[in-house]
Amino acid sequence: MALLVCRSNRLWTKADHNILDHVKGLVGEKIKFIINGVDIKEVETVLGELPNNDQKLELE
Repeated sequence: MALLVCRSNRLWTKADHNILDHVKGLVGEKIKFIINGVDIKEVETVLGELPNNDQKLELE
């Protein structure tokens, strides 16, 4: 599995796009992205309300 960790508040340059194209050719599969530094409110607009630190996350 190929993972790429990216900052959410950093603009990509032409060099970033070039290296991504190169890595795609080497990996031979879809690359999964982990986006860090995202404001929680932005995440919630996509995923819905998330539990805060005071709430317990119950897994079944």
